[in-house]
Amino acid sequence: MRVALTGSYPPPHGGLSASVKQMAILLRRDGHRVRVFTHLGERANREEEVYWYPLKTVNWKKNLLFKVREYRPELLHCHSSNWQVNIAVVSRALSIPLIHQIYGERFPQQFQELGQAGKLLVKWSLHQARQVIASSAELAEFVRELGVNRDRVHYIPCLLPMEEVPSASQVPSRVAGLLQNGKRIVIVSSGYYLPYYGFSLIPEASARLKKRGIDFVWLVAGEGKQDELEAFRQLIDRHQVSDRVIPIGDLGRSALIALLSASNIYVRTKHSDSFGIAIAEAHQLGCHCIFGDNNPYFQGDGERLLSYRTGDIDSLTELLLRVIPRVQPKTSGEPRGRFSELARDNYRRIMSIYRGVLAG
Repeated sequence: MRVALTGSYPPPHGGLSASVKQMAILLRRDGHRVRVFTHLGERANREEEVYWYPLKTVNWKKNLLFKVREYRPELLHCHSSNWQVNIAVVSRALSIPLIHQIYGERFPQQFQELGQAGKLLVKWSLHQARQVIASSAELAEFVRELGVNRDRVHYIPCLLPMEEVPSASQVPSRVAGLLQNGKRIVIVSSGYYLPYYGFSLIPEASARLKKRGIDFVWLVAGEGKQDELEAFRQLIDRHQVSDRVIPIGDLGRSALIALLSASNIYVRTKHSDSFGIAIAEAHQLGCHCIFGDNNPYFQGDGERLLSYRTGDIDSLTELLLRVIPRVQPKTSGEPRGRFSELARDNYRRIMSIYRGVLAG
């Protein structure tokens, strides 16, 4: 097959962009031709078959329609957190079957905030897709309520297998010295320095752990503007935990996964958590995973999947104090989670949808 994938790419910290990259890797592994089209200009890399298209341009040779027509794919597979009308237009104009995979739990709310014309445009776009894949059962039902035939809507959790498990040697030297030594507990959080990622909880929780005499370091792999990072550093200083909470910047995907393979606990502080690829990956790498109870895909299992009250500092701290005594030294960076088989099943289901669309 010749497949065109669209969406955010490549992954900074997991999530939707990780799905795009992993889907490309799995398709290529099975012998298919793949190109990725992204609106993020700095991510373009022709060697990796990643092509950039600007969202607004007067140069017709740069727009998505021209680039997809030049490639001539048999399938167009769009990944997004809402509905991309431009992808539907490309599909219709070039008569290329479209599969749309929607991830965002905020999509229903965004739809309700649209005007009447906007809602009609979204409904038209939905009906251009041969198949719609929703990352939650609730999202799938919402798409059906918009008039899409039930047989064309699928619920497939967006958990795809990791494309690689790097060795700990791939952790940057500036971070390697911060990892576990003796009884030190290594906690990792990742995301962006934006309010809904909840990084503001980390300094206060760390201050409480430090007061209890726990030897730990909390590494924050974050990406964002300089003023956002500076505000976070000020919060760290205010709680006097600069020796425990260490922003380590944007590590890149391989380095982040290598870091998780050498860490003890992964904490997801995000206030609005749409899906759980980052959690699933940390779990596969042997971390105890702590996340807010607003996550629609994960329930606490009492062992290495544990939830706290979203945004509640007391709940988060109490859970960390219960989890830390359980931590055991890691002996291997190999995946040890239960999601690998589920991820393989999800990929097989997507491939079944591909075959059905191509068969007409």
